[in-house]
Amino acid sequence: MRTCGLLFGLLVVGCAQAWAAGDLRAGDLATVNKNGAEIKRGSTVIATLDKGTRIKVYYVFKEGGFARVFFTLGGKSYQGDMSLRDLDAPSRTEEKAPPSKSRYVADDKVVVIAKEAKLKLGDDVVGTIPEGTPLTVQKVKDEWLGVTAEVKGKATFGWIHMRDVDYPTMKEKEKPPPKKEPEKDK
Repeated sequence: MRTCGLLFGLLVVGCAQAWAAGDLRAGDLATVNKNGAEIKRGSTVIATLDKGTRIKVYYVFKEGGFARVFFTLGGKSYQGDMSLRDLDAPSRTEEKAPPSKSRYVADDKVVVIAKEAKLKLGDDVVGTIPEGTPLTVQKVKDEWLGVTAEVKGKATFGWIHMRDVDYPTMKEKEKPPPKKEPEKDK
């Protein structure tokens, strides 16, 4: 009887992992569904993500219950693995929309990665946005993102090119303070 319970438990866990993977596919922009979701390389946690963060999935290992993801941290690209339980697959409604060159959608949180990104209205540059400025995407048109940013102390709407931003996906895993060497007796 105990063996049946154990087998049933393993079956439930296996089904839960398959369900968690759901329709998640390589190339999807998945949404993190909990704060503190871990990205690992082997057994080492290399970064954590907050709930609502969107991250690009490059491969889904349904058997192992994890996805290979690529992310940017400090301007450099890295890869790691995340549990499928921590990711929600995108709704497939966007597949019915006309194809867009942009990987971003309205309400995405982005951060400026260019030294200074140009905020434009038509051909006119209405201001520049410094590196590290967080923005919320309001509109998307091909490779351009409609955002409101502070320009000369005033909230200004304009368009910024998607090459100048990225998802603020990572928080570096806190490193322990360096070990102090014991003081020698004088």
